[in-house]
Amino acid sequence: MKQLAKIAVSLITLSSLTNAQQVFEYPADEPTFSITFPDDWSVESEDGESLSAAPEDELVAVELVALEAVEAGAAIAEAKKSFGELFETLEVDEIQEGEVGNMDVKLFNAKGTDEEEDTYNINCALFAPKGGETYFMLFFVGSPEGSEKHAEVLSGILQSMKSE
Repeated sequence: MKQLAKIAVSLITLSSLTNAQQVFEYPADEPTFSITFPDDWSVESEDGESLSAAPEDELVAVELVALEAVEAGAAIAEAKKSFGELFETLEVDEIQEGEVGNMDVKLFNAKGTDEEEDTYNINCALFAPKGGETYFMLFFVGSPEGSEKHAEVLSGILQSMKSE
């Protein structure tokens, strides 16, 4: 019986370590929302204006940036223009609407091909925190294999967003 208790305690400890998380308030100077990343991901914030994150295998990259747009249509146009500048070809799926952490979100998936003809999956969320005047763009870019491998974690990152 003591052995079972030791195993149970070990599993609980291991589970809490593997589920450790990094929470970031964004933007750094006047936070309006928070986002959470797995503890084993590297996360960098440049000047408090943007945030970059990636798992150790670097098969996907996550970026969070403030847009100049102050309304949804302009945010969508700005996002599509940004991706159009990054990729030689870009196929954008239909815009979906949803809600994450008390925020209305515009979501779309896309496929982009770079100049070496490598294909990447792109998942993009555009949102404005409640009471905020700025739209933000959270996007995931990765190879098809990387996107599939990290799909559950990427979904968790998106679902972790909460408006302050």
